[in-house]
Amino acid sequence: MTFNWHAFGLMQVPVRHCASLHTRTNAEQSGIQLVFRFRPETAGAGAAGMVMIRLDVPASHATLASQFVASLRDEHGLVTPVEEPAEEDGVRTIPTDSPDWVVSPTNTDSEELHQEIFGRIAAESAS
Repeated sequence: MTFNWHAFGLMQVPVRHCASLHTRTNAEQSGIQLVFRFRPETAGAGAAGMVMIRLDVPASHATLASQFVASLRDEHGLVTPVEEPAEEDGVRTIPTDSPDWVVSPTNTDSEELHQEIFGRIAAESAS
């Protein structure tokens, strides 16, 4: 699978590394999101994903995207998570006590940058 995020980046991952695939509603854009979770090569088939990619799909293409998801599941044996993840509360920092993150805990420079950026966002939103 190749994910090309315009001029910002490119990620290529073999389909066999996809731990799960599901869709979820995207109320902000009145469409859906395709949610791919990838696991490291050394993990077994039931391992949780280490990388998550969310692709926004406009409502006008939701049916086609759902067919694409069904096709990938059938052709490659991809699973749907047993429990659909709950909607997230927005952007969060990496949990410092989680073994599921590659970079945990973060260093103080990263924490300071995070606080500065979100402080600016909150100030802009309030004005």
